[in-house]
This record gives sequence, C-alpha cells and structure tokens, in this order.
Amino acid sequence: MSETTRRTSRTLQVLEREFDTLFDRVPGLYGVLFCTADGDPIVERFERQMDRDRLAAMASSLVALGGTMARTGGQQHCDYMIVQSHDGFIVSLHIGRNLLLSALARRDTSLGMLLSSCRATSESVSARMSGAPITPRGGQSDEQDR
Repeated sequence: MSETTRRTSRTLQVLEREFDTLFDRVPGLYGVLFCTADGDPIVERFERQMDRDRLAAMASSLVALGGTMARTGGQQHCDYMIVQSHDGFIVSLHIGRNLLLSALARRDTSLGMLLSSCRATSESVSARMSGAPITPRGGQSDEQDR
C-alpha cells in the first residue's frame, strides 16, 4: 500500500469517526457531509436518501459566497453559513482551507448546540488530520497531482 493510499485511508477513518460523535452530540441531526472546498463529496452519512453531489456543490458555493459577502462587508472571513427553513437547519463551515462540513438537522434542534458541535468537530478533524491529503471519493489527492 502506498503512502498516499495509507494517508487517504486515514483521512476517511478520521472523518467517519467524527460521524458518531456529532450524531451523539446533536439530537435531531439527520445528515452530515464532508466535501472538498471545490464541492467534491468525500464521505457522508444521511438518515434518508439525499443527493450528496448536489449538496456538496451547493455547500461549496454557499460557503464561498459567504466569504465574499464577509469581505465585501469589511469583515475578515465567514465562519458559518446557516440555512434556516421551516423544516430545520443546514450549517456549512470550513475545516482548514480544503475541507467543508455540512450538517443537516430538524427544526427542533438547538441551533446553538448544532453550531458548537460543528465547531468542535471542525477543531477535532483539523487536529487529527495534520498532513493527511483531502481526497474526493474515487478521486486523486492534491498530493498526487504535484
């Protein structure tokens, strides 16, 4: 097994372990998606059928737009993008420069709990993935492209 394959496998293991923690912390959570900042899905867990490709692409666009809005408004960066609907919440945020987390929750979920749990997950993933390449499922890592 190559070093890149081992590190990519480690990335998936780290992300998949975070699912259990996040689902345990947030009652009402029904979906979690990790994707690249370019909108390529990496790994997800949904309690019902969803289009992971579309969600990843939209999360990427939404977070990028949030960053542009923040800079245009004289702010340094965008921490979260929150979609609130009659049915619940979707929170999307950066983990480092190349990874995004999106969490989907029912409307009876505490938004504060959802945000703090997403932040804790982001910090945990960042700490555990130092040096591991971010690779879309079935794709090549940035490291392989160099």
